[in-house]
Amino acid sequence: MQPSRELRLLRALALLLCLLWATVVGAQTRVPELRPAPDLSALAGRVLTGVEVEVEGKRWRGTRPTARAVAGQVLSSELVRRSLDALLETGKFADARAEVEADGEGVRLTLRVTPRRIIADVRVSGGALPDDALLRAIGIQVGRELAVDDVERIQARARGEYARHGFPSAVASVVAIDTDDPLRVALRIDLEPGPPKRIDARRFLVWPDPNEPVLRGLLRQYGAGKGDRSDEEQLEQADRKFEQLLQARGFHRAKVQHELATAEDKKLTLSVTVHADQRFRISFEGNRLFDGDELLSVLELEESDDRSPETLAEKLRQHYLSRGRLDVQVTPSLRTEPGASVTDLVFTLREGAPLRVTARH
Repeated sequence: MQPSRELRLLRALALLLCLLWATVVGAQTRVPELRPAPDLSALAGRVLTGVEVEVEGKRWRGTRPTARAVAGQVLSSELVRRSLDALLETGKFADARAEVEADGEGVRLTLRVTPRRIIADVRVSGGALPDDALLRAIGIQVGRELAVDDVERIQARARGEYARHGFPSAVASVVAIDTDDPLRVALRIDLEPGPPKRIDARRFLVWPDPNEPVLRGLLRQYGAGKGDRSDEEQLEQADRKFEQLLQARGFHRAKVQHELATAEDKKLTLSVTVHADQRFRISFEGNRLFDGDELLSVLELEESDDRSPETLAEKLRQHYLSRGRLDVQVTPSLRTEPGASVTDLVFTLREGAPLRVTARH
């Protein structure tokens, strides 16, 4: 094979050496992770004709860094790895990668680095949401690492977070300001929330029976409606609270979710889907010592997440045991009429005799 043909093939292949020290965000620094490198057999062993370090982005370029590898050395994976490692150990770069290209009988090595800084201070202005909640949501805090391309990502995250809270036209501007310490910056986040998007109409999609009287009366207690801001976080909270309310009022298997949709007339409709399932109506048989209201309070239906018949029966049993009825028996049973929307959960109690303590002389 003639040398010119070999050179053309090598240039066409232009093997990319991806000894990339990936970044994982830590409390203050990113922990490098060495990824598998490609096969270098075509170029390994050639003499380096040149070595360059290229700084990515337009910010924080500073003085061009120098590489550990120099022209005249023989290319190897170990040489490239040590060169990347030396650059990252300076603490000035978030990641580094290497590229190699055939250069005549030799090979040219290019090391590309992304500058990094540490956030020394964060200031937010113009926001309509609590600053601490916003910063947590977008993953920003003092001591975190900031790479060149992170500024655009932070802006996008801030806009997305505001849109999630009902400000779809919010504008975010993020600026990293240099400090006296060349490795630290102050972050400024300026926000223009814009007008909030509000709910124009609300509707309920109820299964299985939208006319169930107890359920129909509870729908008015859903925590969001017409005129409220289309805040996804608040709507999710409204779903959870209404689900808990339904479960406490006998719809033990209830599930609630919502959806926002904009119609052709630009009106925003909140659709709340309520999978209520059957309502459980609790009653007691055989109770003489305690009336039904007291026993219902023992079940703690509004506070507890576990409303299975067995769990509720055990609560009743413990209530009697703590009052000296050691031989109490509590039997739960489900009674349902065909096609009925209500299931009776009946607890049959055998209260037993009280514990008596007698003294012998």
